[in-house]
Amino acid sequence: MILQKPFLTFVTRRHPHRPKSQELNYQALRILTDDDWEQVFIDDPVGLGVYEANCMLLKRKDRVNGQYVYIYDDDNIVTCPTLITDLKEIVAQHDSDVIIVKMVWMGGTILPRDQFWGKFPQQGEIDSLNFVVRGEVWKKHIGAFAQPRCGDYHFIREIFNCNYNVYWHDCVVAAVLRVGNGQPDVA
Repeated sequence: MILQKPFLTFVTRRHPHRPKSQELNYQALRILTDDDWEQVFIDDPVGLGVYEANCMLLKRKDRVNGQYVYIYDDDNIVTCPTLITDLKEIVAQHDSDVIIVKMVWMGGTILPRDQFWGKFPQQGEIDSLNFVVRGEVWKKHIGAFAQPRCGDYHFIREIFNCNYNVYWHDCVVAAVLRVGNGQPDVA
């Protein structure tokens, strides 16, 4: 029996001492109107820190099965119910390798900000919640994410330097609840 690949894999790095964040993260996926997705968890058993969390994406890349991949950490939530449907329409029309979307950073700032929209990614103006990447492209370049800091920026910069087909989808699709940095939930 051949199982069909899900359209989108949500890769969720999670910390064992963030049950509240994880529950919000998981429940947010229930708003999606299309169920053609999977969520793959990468566990950090003790809070190893940002560098190890970034390296775990590379170490666990073979667990990712989706046609497209979205890094969706345990302190993030999806806010757009039609995310999967919208992405499928973009892929059908543009055959995109990378889809750049908007997200809400803590405090309400939308990234990328308007002056950076449609331009080469800038450090501090792009987050892993800002891009959905074709599975093969994600696996080929995920090693660039393995940085002590700003792995998301290094990853997307490498992809942009390779001139893949990028589509800019002007829609806020997710939000950061808080920056976990390997710390437990606040009581």
